[in-house]
Amino acid sequence: MAEVSCWYQLPRYVVRRLSSILEEQGFDLRSSNCEITSVSASLWISSLYRLKVTDGPRAMSFYIKCLPSDVQRRNVFDSHLQFRNEAIFYSKIFTEFVHFGKEKFSHDSCVPIRIPKCYAAECKGENAFLVVEDLTSAGFVVLSRLKVMALHELLLVMKELGRFHAFSLAMKNQDPDRFSKLKESVSEIMFSISAYNKTTRDLVKFILNDVLEMLKAHYPQSNSYLNKYERFVGDAEDRIMKLIYDDSTNEAYNVITHGDLWVNNLMFHYPPGASGKEPDEMRFLDFQQTRYASPALDIGRLLFLGTDRMTREAHREDLLHCYHDSLSETVSHLGSDVEQLLPFSALEPQLKHCAPFIISNVLLNLPHALDEWEGSDDEVAGDDSDAIKSAIRSAHSRMTPVCKRRIIEVVEESVDRDYIN
Repeated sequence: MAEVSCWYQLPRYVVRRLSSILEEQGFDLRSSNCEITSVSASLWISSLYRLKVTDGPRAMSFYIKCLPSDVQRRNVFDSHLQFRNEAIFYSKIFTEFVHFGKEKFSHDSCVPIRIPKCYAAECKGENAFLVVEDLTSAGFVVLSRLKVMALHELLLVMKELGRFHAFSLAMKNQDPDRFSKLKESVSEIMFSISAYNKTTRDLVKFILNDVLEMLKAHYPQSNSYLNKYERFVGDAEDRIMKLIYDDSTNEAYNVITHGDLWVNNLMFHYPPGASGKEPDEMRFLDFQQTRYASPALDIGRLLFLGTDRMTREAHREDLLHCYHDSLSETVSHLGSDVEQLLPFSALEPQLKHCAPFIISNVLLNLPHALDEWEGSDDEVAGDDSDAIKSAIRSAHSRMTPVCKRRIIEVVEESVDRDYIN
């Protein structure tokens, strides 16, 4: 390819693959203008770049996700394992779901999940990278993480999430051997033995106890919310590990999940000229933490991270029915019976069953989702897990009154719903 001064920012193996991608898209690399910019967003696990290519009137743009250039950071975060998960999702899981859908029906609803078009998803040792379309060029936007998601956005996400989970249930029901290969290709990241020993165990203890101290300052000593949460902290860690590694009783309901649902991993499109702000399309991003588990992990995380208690009290049933209606319709189209696979009556028991994981995960992520600090991810520096723990603790130390209120709401609602007892 023609030498372009900005290519130096990227590893050579990525440049070589991009060359072939651009040629496949019909660009004359001798005359094309290429502009690469580094993107400062969630750089703990990866390095992210935006590539814009123009050739006369033609233009395309892509996002390129690579392993961090800092080798120490790669090792701290087991970045290669997370890249492997995402590469497998795009190249294997999504592809197999598409084929399964086309075997059943040919219209548009065979699409298992709305994601950016992927041009390359590779994970060969240290040569791991992902190239996907730049959805911003098509008018898609990421919402503010500091605000509660509106009902229209939440309903659209629930509808698409129901469709996604339906493919796991239907394939597992009709072609269990084929599905077994898919679920076995997914690796646990956050609670892998390596991550658990290095960081996760200490992080869970810190987060749960940090919230406990906050609740002690908020409630009188005899308060039932405080007392029940304190008992929950005592065995939450063991219950989480049992959910991840020894939960055979839940096999019938388990699906391939997104694993990291929150507002920064969702993009929305709004029709131009339309009145109001109701989205007509959305896309899911970032499948590095995809796992085989209960659908409740995705549902509960979205409800607690994407809404406040007032929104949940007003619309929780609507959101759950929206999810299940989409799940039911898709399962039916694929040739199975949702009442046998995941009836609506199973959703609430699933949320309660998975509460230790959901609650701990939400308590970890709320201080980051609502962090008003706009500093650099470079605070995660160092060659061991203390770097991660320090970054997590610094976000907790900056909790705003809004964040503290949201955390208290999660605890109170979990107690009221008997998730914490």
